[in-house]
Amino acid sequence: MQNTVQEIISFSGLGVHSAVFAQVSILPAAVDAGIIFMHKNFLTEPIVVGAVVPLDAMHATVLRQKSWTLSTVEHLVAALRMAGVDNAVVMVEGGYEIPILDGSAAPFFHAICRAGLVNQGMRKKFLMPRQAISFDERGGKKIYLKPLEDDTLSGSLFCDYEAVFNHYALGSKKMTGLIDQQLFKQKIAPARTFGFLEQLPFLRSHQLAMASSLGNTLVFNADEAINDHRIVDEWLSHKVLDFIGDLGLLPHPFTGYVEAAQTGHAFNRRIVEHYLTHPESWIVV
Repeated sequence: MQNTVQEIISFSGLGVHSAVFAQVSILPAAVDAGIIFMHKNFLTEPIVVGAVVPLDAMHATVLRQKSWTLSTVEHLVAALRMAGVDNAVVMVEGGYEIPILDGSAAPFFHAICRAGLVNQGMRKKFLMPRQAISFDERGGKKIYLKPLEDDTLSGSLFCDYEAVFNHYALGSKKMTGLIDQQLFKQKIAPARTFGFLEQLPFLRSHQLAMASSLGNTLVFNADEAINDHRIVDEWLSHKVLDFIGDLGLLPHPFTGYVEAAQTGHAFNRRIVEHYLTHPESWIVV
């Protein structure tokens, strides 16, 4: 059944790129409302998840309405989807970037789970491709989406994700299998964003990563991480977290099989773009 949050859930903090303070409240919403982002300064211009293609941005997932833009939504969207929230209004006040908090989805996910959900008595909707859909680029980037072969698995997300970096401590690794709530809680939600120390001056010269720190970012030098990992292969788990957040920008939770490699936000956006330009290639189940 569809769910919304049982009570208002609030967060506040700095945006990792803008370093601007924002307050965020997750509010209950009606059946079939979906996930809606709103800003106190533009109440007549909501951003409805699934109705807009994210901007072509490299370092965060960015959504735009006519008069305003909201950045770094991916961790919150992943938490909402994996916690089972179908309908919610996310009200933002102050800055135009979702707070980074500890750099992961865990604070969002655990707060939603603590608050609890309300069963809204209407069947949950999932979105699945009618047949295989693939995207690829030079350099090994790829996304391959495939429908479920067994109706009894409806609602499930199976993922084979490969991350590849030309770095001694990272290299090439995969996460494969069913992405369920338990795996998300233990292995994916706690994974912080990561970056490379040598890139920081360039990023900050372009007004990016302005609030990044060793508390909210796993940082690598040329040889190794300079701060402690929270979980094994935290960097791989964070790539999967970002992918789940970007996949969550479809109007309903995705169900099916996914094979992906070397993706980033600017590449992941092709999924929503395909849905909006070829809706006949998708089915609500």
